[in-house]
Amino acid sequence: MNTARDPVLGLRSLGYTEREAAFLYVVGVHSGYFLRRQFMAFLQREDGAIVQRFLKKAVGLGHVHPIAYQQQRHIYHLKARPIYDLLGEPDSQNRRDKGDRQIKARLMQLDYVIEHLGRQFLETGQQKAELFHRKLGIPVEHLPHFPAGNERDDGSAPLVLGGESYFPDRFPISVTQPPNEPPLVTFAYIDEGLRTISAFAHWLDARYRLLRALLHAEVVYVSDAEYNFADAEHEFLRRFPPPTSRSAPKPLPPPLGVDHLIHYLRARKSNDSRSPLFSEERDALAKGYLYQGPEFQKLVEDYKRGVVTEHSLRVRFAPKPKLPVIRGHVLVHDYPVWSVKYRRGIL
Repeated sequence: MNTARDPVLGLRSLGYTEREAAFLYVVGVHSGYFLRRQFMAFLQREDGAIVQRFLKKAVGLGHVHPIAYQQQRHIYHLKARPIYDLLGEPDSQNRRDKGDRQIKARLMQLDYVIEHLGRQFLETGQQKAELFHRKLGIPVEHLPHFPAGNERDDGSAPLVLGGESYFPDRFPISVTQPPNEPPLVTFAYIDEGLRTISAFAHWLDARYRLLRALLHAEVVYVSDAEYNFADAEHEFLRRFPPPTSRSAPKPLPPPLGVDHLIHYLRARKSNDSRSPLFSEERDALAKGYLYQGPEFQKLVEDYKRGVVTEHSLRVRFAPKPKLPVIRGHVLVHDYPVWSVKYRRGIL
């Protein structure tokens, strides 16, 4: 959420409760469409009266349009421009009417987000630029892109750099921070019921260099059935095969990090040449018991002889990208949207 403004507070000013406003924010950012059960899942409540009051209010205010489908059930479309103005995305594609498959994909995306509300999702092009380009230093040419001005279906303004638009789809991207590891970037791919995985193959190709450049990444293949999982995994492993047993072993990492190792090597060199030691070097020398292994002892000798340098040590022990992994995620829900009738219905 943009900290410079509070869209939830703005939505509350329209008459919504805090929980209702938070739900509308998530819908507006991630899907544009929702179901009754998704509102209850968001609230973690089974109270039908609560959802009924919310829907009556939202439809009565003209913010939400109910779409009738079979069995007298409804899909709800958040399409009022004032709502998206508050979200900072007045031209969001989520306001536009969609076809059946697009609606299903958006409902699936919302289910995925609701099931992972504890994660930090990258909701805007600005957030993606901040993470990938500025914080992680990923070159812009590694990002999935298409020419600016093309028709898109991404739900909001894309990331635009140097006349190019990046991340043409709006599939969820989230970030978690495991302890003592690089951030884990999770890319969700939504399969709304495709017969083949050709679209997934194109999606992977567009993100190949980005996935290779990230230190820690995973792809989650999201579907309401396991039909395509095996083929999707096969396609993924063609591009990211697991390492073989003949791969070179990783160097033993310094116990307290490469900076401490360098301070220790400086201290050893200064001490052996009877040069005065600074406090930082004395502290490092006092922990010399951490570097008694043969690999570190060889580094001491190579450092003294100038065979290794501080720069080469930083390169040697710099974090290496892990190969991205893939896993499947089944949404155990019903998405009966193949016979949508675009007419206003009763709640």
